[in-house]
Amino acid sequence: MRINQFLFLTKIEECHSISKAASALYTSQPSISLAIQELEKELGFPILLRTSKGVRFTAEGELVLAEAKKIMNSVTCISEIKPLSLQNLDTTVTVGCDCNFASLMISDITINLKQLYPSLVINSQLHTTLQTIQLIGELSHALAIIHFNDFDEPKIKSEISKYHLQIHELFLDELCFVAYPQHPLFHCQPLCLEQIFAYPFLMDSDVSNVYVKNFLNQLPAYQKRSAPIIQIEDTGSQRYYLNQSQAIQLISRLSLNSGNKIFHDTLKELPVDDFYCSNHIVCLSRPNTRSTAEQLILEKIKNYPFEQFSQ
Repeated sequence: MRINQFLFLTKIEECHSISKAASALYTSQPSISLAIQELEKELGFPILLRTSKGVRFTAEGELVLAEAKKIMNSVTCISEIKPLSLQNLDTTVTVGCDCNFASLMISDITINLKQLYPSLVINSQLHTTLQTIQLIGELSHALAIIHFNDFDEPKIKSEISKYHLQIHELFLDELCFVAYPQHPLFHCQPLCLEQIFAYPFLMDSDVSNVYVKNFLNQLPAYQKRSAPIIQIEDTGSQRYYLNQSQAIQLISRLSLNSGNKIFHDTLKELPVDDFYCSNHIVCLSRPNTRSTAEQLILEKIKNYPFEQFSQ
């Protein structure tokens, strides 16, 4: 069955003639006749009776016509659907982020949606992972994008469950040790954790998110480090410090690639043979309480082209 067959039936009833219906629809009479014949063959009974006085609908044809009218009314309604009204999206949606690549993603989505919905305001706020979970749980944020690694996962998921939040898996990444290209370890291949720990270790000042500390605490005794840990909260200051020192940082590959684009420089991964840790990037939402604007942003987040960060 095709929509044009139902259109032909409704126009035939309106015009009381196949030829007049063809003229009204700017098509040929044989095209309409063939379409009706195909529908009759599919249904297994005649729809139209052709007489010297024209055409009329059979009893079964009247039933088909009634349904055809419903279908064409629905098609008309669908064709009249417009983009969500500006009034419906004249609102502010706050999205929590816990890393720079999440902020970059929200910026991209904001630029895209602003072209369609100028009155929509998307406010992204950068917090620690646990703060972000708390803020969406306490209704301060509508959505959130966070990341957590294998060591953090039990604690993070416990916090998410506490607020009954819904998890939308976005991307699975890996953690990696990074430094600037002039670092001496780039001349020492292959590398192991013991060599990494001979250098200062840079982390942010997020003491709530045990992102790095969990990792360090769970290392075997022989891999425990003695080099100092430097804490710097601002990402730009972190990049500057790494560039001016021989410090090493543990971040996700996604953060590495997006950070290189943001700061227009090049941190490089230090390939460590005896280390692997996965990193999960997820979106959090409150189930069954999303507004139209929040649902629209959520779909944009879920369909975001993460592959661009890995290029």
